[in-house]
Amino acid sequence: MLWYQDLTDYFGVDEKTCIALGRPFKYDTDNKIFPSKSANQISREEISKFWIDENRWKDKKDIIENYKKIGSWLAFRQVYKNEAESGTSFRDLFFEHIKPSSRILEYGCGVAPLSFHVVMNYRPNKDINFSLCDVKSEHYEFGQYRLKKHLPEGHFNFYYSTEDRVIPQMDGPFDVVCIMDVLEHLIDPYGVMLSLYDKMSKGSVLVETWVDCPASGCNLKSSSEARAKTIKFIQDHYKQTKFGDVRKWIKF
Repeated sequence: MLWYQDLTDYFGVDEKTCIALGRPFKYDTDNKIFPSKSANQISREEISKFWIDENRWKDKKDIIENYKKIGSWLAFRQVYKNEAESGTSFRDLFFEHIKPSSRILEYGCGVAPLSFHVVMNYRPNKDINFSLCDVKSEHYEFGQYRLKKHLPEGHFNFYYSTEDRVIPQMDGPFDVVCIMDVLEHLIDPYGVMLSLYDKMSKGSVLVETWVDCPASGCNLKSSSEARAKTIKFIQDHYKQTKFGDVRKWIKF
């Protein structure tokens, strides 16, 4: 299947538009407007202004509202990044650990690239239990649409992070936990990792990324300050089996 097909079906745009809206900001030649099905349209110029504005990312309420506002952009950006730009091979990363009855959690999932890859490439998949969690936003709604479209008989549990409960009550334990492109945006990454650890069974797989960059705007200062402590916790409780931008760990 073509990487942009679900975007064109959902938003009613063509391939050229999907590419233009999905590419990084540095390739912009004009101020593009993002189509939206459930929220007000937003321009690339608006997004770029507050994406790096620290005053817009000070507390949980601000963060949740920001992701609601920019959800249509993130739908295009995340699909393009994971399926057209980076070419991350989730199959090579963790498919050896999946069983037909596996329980997979994708936290801060956005468009749910990991779960989508399992749906499209792992067989049999109808008995796998997928749990997804993110703030209520358009990119998460698109992710849900895409999963149910391609696996209508699938077992999907959709959870929502809120201002009061970043980690909602979820049924575990999980065999695979994915937290990609999320940790740098969390107020309390250490607390989140503690909660996820408690929801994992022995020998289960953790797939994570954490951009190592200076705190600025959406890359929160509180996350940067908790980075060393959080990484040490992961190192002390998991065995790393894959290195690089996308890392894999096995729980002791």
